[in-house]
Amino acid sequence: LDLCPILACAGIAFGSLLIKKVRKPGTDFMAQYVNTMGALGSMFFISIVLGCMQPFICYSHPGRNGMSMRSRPSVLCFDSKSHTLMSAVGIVALGLVPLPLVALACYSTRKYPMLMVRFESHRLLTATRFLFLKFKEEKYFYGIVLMAKSLLICLVPVAFRDRGQVQVVIMTSMLCVFVQVQQELRPWHSTVTNTVDVLIGILMTVVLVSGALQSDFKTMAQASVMPIIGTVALVLIAVLAVVAIVRAIYRHFRVWPYFHRFITHHKADAAAQARLLKMLIDTAYNQNTFIDSDHLKDLDTLFDTVKTRVGQLIVLLTRDTLKRPWCAGEIATAYKCNLEVLVMEGPSFYTPTVDELGAQLNTYIDVSGVQLSKYGIHLSDIREAYHWMLSEAVPSLALCADEAPRVRLEQAVACLKNLSSFSTISGNSSVMRVMTNSSGTRTPKDWHDHLKRSGLVVLSADPNDDEAGAAAGIIIVKLQAKLGHMGSGLHMLHEGVYEEPADQRRLIELSRALVVLLTARTLSSKPQLDAIIDAMSVKETGSQLVVIPTSTPSFTFPSEKFLATSLPAEFYTKSDAGLAQIKGLFRFIASAFTFHASKDVIQLQTDAILDRIPAHFDKHGGRRIRQLSISNKISMARTNSLASNELESTQSSDLESPLVPLDEDDVN
Repeated sequence: LDLCPILACAGIAFGSLLIKKVRKPGTDFMAQYVNTMGALGSMFFISIVLGCMQPFICYSHPGRNGMSMRSRPSVLCFDSKSHTLMSAVGIVALGLVPLPLVALACYSTRKYPMLMVRFESHRLLTATRFLFLKFKEEKYFYGIVLMAKSLLICLVPVAFRDRGQVQVVIMTSMLCVFVQVQQELRPWHSTVTNTVDVLIGILMTVVLVSGALQSDFKTMAQASVMPIIGTVALVLIAVLAVVAIVRAIYRHFRVWPYFHRFITHHKADAAAQARLLKMLIDTAYNQNTFIDSDHLKDLDTLFDTVKTRVGQLIVLLTRDTLKRPWCAGEIATAYKCNLEVLVMEGPSFYTPTVDELGAQLNTYIDVSGVQLSKYGIHLSDIREAYHWMLSEAVPSLALCADEAPRVRLEQAVACLKNLSSFSTISGNSSVMRVMTNSSGTRTPKDWHDHLKRSGLVVLSADPNDDEAGAAAGIIIVKLQAKLGHMGSGLHMLHEGVYEEPADQRRLIELSRALVVLLTARTLSSKPQLDAIIDAMSVKETGSQLVVIPTSTPSFTFPSEKFLATSLPAEFYTKSDAGLAQIKGLFRFIASAFTFHASKDVIQLQTDAILDRIPAHFDKHGGRRIRQLSISNKISMARTNSLASNELESTQSSDLESPLVPLDEDDVN
């Protein structure tokens, strides 16, 4: 009977949605009904659970002579057929309503980050809106926290039947813990809602304590328990105080760095290169490297991190690295603290002139919006640090401009790995040049070997864009291990070896997938446009090839006007088929790849790319058999939310509205 109002609400919701389905046949009835029932279940969760558990909430008779149900004193607990029947009904009801709701919530919360990047997950997201819509995107898991709170509150009177004082202590402690959790997370969208939630928790605690003070706890069993609870609480307070003091002393006196290396770089020019360098170094040395996209939470602690928690500073020099105030501050801090420094000079770097490091330093460095002086860093400190870093006193690696970004960074890490220590590079031999044709370079023989294989995954990136090449390198590193289990290899087009047009088309014909990395200058890159035309023409023959456009933040989808006027000139002298094939690429939904996001976002996005690659390949041209399942072991918040704070996309006056609206029917 206690559940009748809830069942009535469920019936009303069912009827309302059924009418909506009749009026609007396109309505997804099942998804919306699950969402409505989930919302009702969440609202009345405590009432539902307590209704199911009523047969198990009992109290003891005087003299401990049996027990009766607290809601129906005439029913003896565990000693009557009526109670047995009610217990069975309660267990069945528990299995029909609360437990499935909790299971759905746990499953949806675990899958939620992946659902945001999968194209076929719309129904499940609609069905579970009641769990996620109320909270901030990065706090999507808070629905589970609320369910856990409600469930624990319901279990207290079951676990401690006759111990009213214990129930009060435990429930008060639980409410305080959850108030603290809510205050730390602040999960609701509105500040007012967060404040109201905290106040409700406090008021519930006040009500509980006030009710306890009006109660009469006289039983000897309860009286004997309270001193024990008080003693345990005092001991815990003392232990926590000692732990806090010991931890503070430990953090103050520890001498080894948490991060073995720190990569200083200009995010606009070298975010992907810094990410790839971190991945390669961490793999080679099995150590931890600091990169701001992963580890920086507060800019005010950046220089303190360099000063106290880093073993070595790696300065990745590109065109504007030394002009950036935060990079200048990191280098100056390393210089003042005698930190070990290694310089890697990229092809775009040029050494500042004497005047730029002298009287013009205050204009050479872009200090707009940043006051380094409040961190104790002045122009004189930066000038001294720059002169020191650019001298022979600091080891330096000049990255080879003739190699592709991935290859040159692999060579640099291999060169470093052959040394016993970075600190051994010193003296007049401190300037090292990574030589071409090293072990990381792909040779013509490798290219011809790939032409003999089928089922490769091929990547295409702008060969004249270092960031595009490094971003492709990140994808390769992430995919290599998993593709190995499929018996597939990876091939990067336009990387170090010129592919003849006929050979390139042949390689694409033999491949299971082509990943096209869309970056700022993709639509002006002849090698990439040729690869796109080859891939689309291969698909027109009925091939099983899967084309996966992968969009980076620097790419803006083109308009008709742009494609009609702004492609390289030679593409307008060819047949109209080539232009149509380039347009055809944008009928496929693009996967997102934000290479300057955190490692969790990058892992999630590369998993989404992997999910679109056929797991099985028929070399005779048959259709793909099934898709490879992706890993779901991701503990993070919504991808777009994590990445949005790091986007630095560029805009073009010629790039207007998207060429073609995206349609899920056009997915590969």
